[in-house]
Amino acid sequence: CTRCCSESEMGSAREAIEKRKAKAREKLRARQGEHAANDVESGQEAPPPAQPAPKSFSFQASMVGIYVFIWVSHGLLIRASQVEVGGEAKYLFSFLAVTLVTDFCKLCLATGLFLYGPSTANLGSVEDKIKIAWDYRRTGMYFIVTAFIYAMYNNLMFLNFIYFDVGTYKVLMNSRILFTGLLFQYFFKRQLGTRKWVGLLLLMLGCGFLFVDKIQSGTTMVAVMLISFQSACSSLAGVYNEYLLKKDVSIDVNLQNFYHNMLSMVCNFVFMLILQPGSLAPSRFFENWSGWTLLIVVNGMLGTFARIWRG
Repeated sequence: CTRCCSESEMGSAREAIEKRKAKAREKLRARQGEHAANDVESGQEAPPPAQPAPKSFSFQASMVGIYVFIWVSHGLLIRASQVEVGGEAKYLFSFLAVTLVTDFCKLCLATGLFLYGPSTANLGSVEDKIKIAWDYRRTGMYFIVTAFIYAMYNNLMFLNFIYFDVGTYKVLMNSRILFTGLLFQYFFKRQLGTRKWVGLLLLMLGCGFLFVDKIQSGTTMVAVMLISFQSACSSLAGVYNEYLLKKDVSIDVNLQNFYHNMLSMVCNFVFMLILQPGSLAPSRFFENWSGWTLLIVVNGMLGTFARIWRG
């Protein structure tokens, strides 16, 4: 009898969760639905549901420009935060801590946009949105892969700027286009046309010549392998996002960023625990931070904001 009761309670709990998810989906059209129902009851023709106003070309162009500016300036800020010690560029601060704080700021931004932003206004009250976020916690765990990849990517960026200037770094990072093309063909069986293969070949030759030039000028093979691995990380993240699209794993972009940045914080915390456990002490976490490090954090957070609004 006790077993029957427990099974009944578990079934009721699952039904409650499913009902809550269905309620969250229906709230996306709640306001239009209520007006349409009232019109049908009164015998009037229901108006078509209101469509969100499309973003103007000037708005999209300005957001793309801002995003590109932030993306380029991020490398300049990282280079400016370095100091020369014994003829070598070094960081006096823990860049793992900077990455962790940046992810925390991104998490706060995503949380605020999900709870109070205009794109989720039809989801109900703040309490309703918190329940929706909790109901989609298992879906949010799909983003642990991209969170781990980008946690490595963001920290490798600091390492690679020790060995490469901003211009060379940006050019070499274009090798991710080659990795992405090969990975998409392998995993999704997408056949690339002749022109695309020619373009990838030219890109490979250009990056190869630059790699050889950097090695001849004194850059170590370790540095070349690090930036190649960072490029591969970016490509792997793109392939995994395509995998999520094929699985129809689609939630609000701000809720997606919430889970992504929260899980990225966990990954960065583990990295610090393994590589720099001493930097987790309150007295050392912000050691040797300067105005440059604060600008890196703010710039990284604004990059996420611009990426959300440019699309």
